Amino acid sequence: LMIKIPKSLIFTVLALALSPQALAQSMLESIRADWKTYIFVSSVMPMESLVQLAHDSSQSGAIMVLNGFPDTSKGAPVDLQTVQKFIHDINDACCKNAKPAAWVIDPKLFDRYHVTAVPGFVVALGENNQAGDYSLVYGDMTLANALKYFAQGSKFQRVRDRAAVVYNKAFAKQE
Repeated sequence: LMIKIPKSLIFTVLALALSPQALAQSMLESIRADWKTYIFVSSVMPMESLVQLAHDSSQSGAIMVLNGFPDTSKGAPVDLQTVQKFIHDINDACCKNAKPAAWVIDPKLFDRYHVTAVPGFVVALGENNQAGDYSLVYGDMTLANALKYFAQGSKFQRVRDRAAVVYNKAFAKQE
């Protein structure tokens, strides 16, 4: 049984439970909360999927995350110039003269959010991986569809709210 509690009641309960200074501090922390949207990808994904996701990243401010790069056919790691060219080619194909997608290579983000497949999408509060501070979904979809899923299906209200904000700012006007 799930009971929907109005937000106004939640804020009233908070106001009664917290001192005015604690309530103000809590609200300030919530306003300053550093929400991030991540798109987890791999260099072995189809180029058209990477271009579409990079386009979504450019529009929304989401961060494209790579776990790393595979070794070359000779067993040597891919060098930095190859990585830069890979990212440049995708950004050029998706964004031309518009704002390029933001990219990071960070295996720790894959671990932090328990990402085991790509593409994966995460909406997260700060750098936490605590229940309620992030949601993860996998699937061959656009970021807009992942955000709709979060906004409608995440079990965490804060994630639903944040996903709706990102979706509305980046994609709602296109429908």
